[in-house]
Amino acid sequence: MQDVIDVAGAPQEAARGADGSLLLSFFAGGRDDDEGPAAYAWRLYSPQGKRVADHAEHGDMEMGLPGHFRATAGGFLFDPLNGKRWLLDAAGEKHPVTTQKALRETRPGDVAVGRGSSGYAQPKYAFRPSSRSVAPVPELEGDIVDMTVDPERGTTWEVEQDQERAAAPARIATSAGAENLQLSEQYYVNGIAAGGGTFVAYVGSERKGEKPALRLHRDGAGWREVPSTPSMPLKGLDGDSPVEVLSDGRVLVKALGKGQFWVGSPDGSRFTRVATPVGFTSVSAQGKALVGIADSTTSDVVERVKGEGVWVSTDGGGSWSRFRDGKL
Repeated sequence: MQDVIDVAGAPQEAARGADGSLLLSFFAGGRDDDEGPAAYAWRLYSPQGKRVADHAEHGDMEMGLPGHFRATAGGFLFDPLNGKRWLLDAAGEKHPVTTQKALRETRPGDVAVGRGSSGYAQPKYAFRPSSRSVAPVPELEGDIVDMTVDPERGTTWEVEQDQERAAAPARIATSAGAENLQLSEQYYVNGIAAGGGTFVAYVGSERKGEKPALRLHRDGAGWREVPSTPSMPLKGLDGDSPVEVLSDGRVLVKALGKGQFWVGSPDGSRFTRVATPVGFTSVSAQGKALVGIADSTTSDVVERVKGEGVWVSTDGGGSWSRFRDGKL
């Protein structure tokens, strides 16, 4: 177990519970090689930084991370690429997660999980911690191409598009009772997130010369467009999750390829570029905290970068603390 973590160095992903507990996922493989043996591991730490539970398994380089952990009430949900979901509680015990077939409206505490596997416009699913169950979310108006849930409000946000029309414009619909947002045909949605009463979408354009923008909705304040500016250029944001939302509604915007990210107010009226103690290869919104990871480009025990590891900020990036095994 420890050998895998020693070789991996920094974790590949980190999830942080509301109590400050950390679930770190590691992947160790060969240097500059897409073949050969590899290993995967995870380790759970208490809010005080003490080891609670861990697990390792060996495979090959094609294995990659077999799934992703998501902090939720009662522990950490493991959402696998293949196989069954399960929940790891704060004591390190695993619990099975059931999957229901019937559609279920979302409510506070629910979190979005993976999509169906048999088609592009499959309904997505939401996990309910109280019953440790997953169920599909109803389509609000049309074919879902993306979906997220605001865990604090329990509202569903869906990006919908008519799959029978090649150039059909996308629209954003919600169970929150807000007015739907209809996009012009040349626009597409490249990422969405919701939390604490705030929803944000990263919107691009097929038209030459059009700049990408954020479309943001805040409870009681309606829709706001946040344009690309010299101080926050929105072109080329992080491909996997360009926007995230903290549990208090603040917005995280990521352009990690450029080594930049910003935190915005819940209503989107102001954004501040965040300074970091070292260069981060990833950063994520975890409850009210930001969690950054500094890592080398290869998994090799002899190659490390300055400050490699996990860093946590609980004040929006104003200050950072480096996590060390056994001590926060």
